[in-house]
Amino acid sequence: MSKNKKTALISKVFVVLGPTASGKTAALASLSGDKYEVISCDSRQVYSELEIATAAPSCELIKHLPHHLLSIISPQQKFTAGMFMRQAQDAIKDIHERCKIAIVSGGAGFYFRALKTGMFPVETSPEARQKVAALSANEKLALLSKLDPQALVSAEEQASQGRIHPNDQYRITRALEIIFSTGTKKWSLFWEEVLAKQNDLAKDIDFRGFWLKPAADEAKQSIHKRAKEMVADGIVSEVGRVYQKYGDCEGLSTIGCKEALRVYLGKSSESELSLKLARGHLYYAKKQRVWFNKEKDIEAIKPSEFKMRWKMLEDS
Repeated sequence: MSKNKKTALISKVFVVLGPTASGKTAALASLSGDKYEVISCDSRQVYSELEIATAAPSCELIKHLPHHLLSIISPQQKFTAGMFMRQAQDAIKDIHERCKIAIVSGGAGFYFRALKTGMFPVETSPEARQKVAALSANEKLALLSKLDPQALVSAEEQASQGRIHPNDQYRITRALEIIFSTGTKKWSLFWEEVLAKQNDLAKDIDFRGFWLKPAADEAKQSIHKRAKEMVADGIVSEVGRVYQKYGDCEGLSTIGCKEALRVYLGKSSESELSLKLARGHLYYAKKQRVWFNKEKDIEAIKPSEFKMRWKMLEDS
């Protein structure tokens, strides 16, 4: 083969995704650190100093099974899916070059999608973000319909290939921010370019794996148990320390931090904190399940099936 001919760098990357408290940690603990390393696919565990609030993996698990993209930024910094994609790509290359297998594991479905399909690297300006933030949801939709009608699908269609559903306020906002930041370039044009030449690394990866989907009662019990553990482990003190150090920062937008901060400031009682934390995580887990159900290439399995299915995955 010619030395100039490009060959795929990556043959496979395993995936263990799932909603919060679905059993991912227990599943990973059963795997060998001599063979695997984990890339955390979590939008909150990137923050340092918030290990309790973000349910970060224990020191014991990290020692047993090396993790990447944990506690890598300050709570006052912003972290995006594009940043995750680039750092995850670097981690995958590093793991592969050391003859080990990367496992992408977490609950941030949007981050996984960014890694799997690639993203266009566009930095939006503060002025553009402020301009879009001043608009109502209806105004944003009407404006995008006028400026870039090709970006939208009808309310009856399913969004795909970068096109946006009218109810998807996140992407409508993002599309307008890009238009205002670049001056002329439309969201739909960016996506035409992305689809024409997908991210090189994303094309080289064969993602294989599962997302964990426990029964409804089991999931509810796990979330309530985790919420109680967070309170017992000191989430109020942790959030208070971060607040005193950085103020009302980006990291404190993590689910449950607002409620813990109210307790720290004496505006709420700790007696009901675990229930409030559980409610927030139950709602978030529901949104995660909706997202993962759309990932047709990643199969849902029960946590109890993991060891058997993982063995089959390794042998495939």
